[in-house]
Amino acid sequence: LPRNDRRHFRFLDLPNGLKCLLIQDATADRAAACLSVSVGSASDPPELQGLSHFLEHMLFLGSSKYPREGDFSDYLTAHNGETNAETGALETKFYFDIDAKFFEGALDRFAYFFLDPLLTDDASFREMKAVDSEHQGNLLDDEWRLQEFLHNMLNPAHPSAKFGTGCLRTLLPSGWSSSRVRARLVDHFRTFFVGEVMSLVVVGREPMETLEGWVRPLFGGIASRPGTAPLCDRLAQDLTAADRPARP
Repeated sequence: LPRNDRRHFRFLDLPNGLKCLLIQDATADRAAACLSVSVGSASDPPELQGLSHFLEHMLFLGSSKYPREGDFSDYLTAHNGETNAETGALETKFYFDIDAKFFEGALDRFAYFFLDPLLTDDASFREMKAVDSEHQGNLLDDEWRLQEFLHNMLNPAHPSAKFGTGCLRTLLPSGWSSSRVRARLVDHFRTFFVGEVMSLVVVGREPMETLEGWVRPLFGGIASRPGTAPLCDRLAQDLTAADRPARP
C-alpha cells in the first residue's frame, strides 16, 4: 500500500466460510459494501435457464425482517444511496453505497437478502416479466447480440452455453406454474447462496471494531454447506481428473 494511505484493513474468515475484507476510512463521507457469490448462470438448471438472474432480482423484494418490497431501495434513496447487482456466468455481485451516517441500517437490510429472503410467490410472476422486459431490451444491443452469437457456437452441453439472462419462455416453461418455479428458485438459493462461496467487502468510517461487530453476527449467520465449491473449481477438478493417466 502507498505510505500515505491512511485507511486500515482487516481480513475476516467467518466460521460459515464467508471471507470478508473490512476497510476503515475515518475521512470517508460515503460507505459501501459489495457481496460476491461464486455462482451464476452457468449453474442454472437446463430446464430453467436464467434462474440465477431471476434470483438476483427476487432478493431485492423483501426479507423476513424487512418484508416490504422496496424497503432497501427506499432507505438508500432517502439517504443519498444507490444499489445494483450483476449476474455473470460464474459470479453474482450485489453492491450499494450510501451516506456514511446511515451505513448500519443499510448493511442490516443488505445482509437479510442472504439471511432470509421472502422469495414470495406473489412477486415471482411479476419479476419474471421484469426479467423478460430486460431481455427484450437486450435484443437491440449489438454487444449483447454478439455475446449470444458466441454462446450459440459453444458445445450445448457446456455450462457457459446457457442463456444467462432468461426470459418468460425459459423461466416459465410450458406446463409449469409460477409456484413450481418458485420452489426451484428457493432450492437454488439454499443450494448455492452459502458462506463457502461468498466474499464480502465493507468500507466504512466507523472504528474497525465497530465494523467487525456489525459484520460478524449478520453475515456470519448466512447458511453454510461444507464442501460447496465454485463451479470453476469443480470444472477444474473434473478436467484435472480427466487428464490423469488411468491406473493399471
